[in-house]
Amino acid sequence: ASFVPSGVRPAGALFFELRPGTEEECFKWTPDVGTRCMGKYEADGPSEGVLVRMVGPEGTELWRSTAASGNLHGVDVHSAGEAYSLCFKNT
Repeated sequence: ASFVPSGVRPAGALFFELRPGTEEECFKWTPDVGTRCMGKYEADGPSEGVLVRMVGPEGTELWRSTAASGNLHGVDVHSAGEAYSLCFKNT
């Protein structure tokens, strides 16, 4: 899977491999206040299934998707020092 964030400090790309049967892989970051967290993701391969979730500062799931590729639902950051996680899992 790959994840291309935008609006999270300097934009960049993250490429990683989810092996079948492994636990969820989460990436945590602490964006600046006023930032809108957004980006795109894509599972590589025609038969890949992926569950993607964004988790907020208190562990609350902000959104989830089972589409093999798509745009992240934008989330606005309202408080300083709050950590967010973007989590991926094979389905």
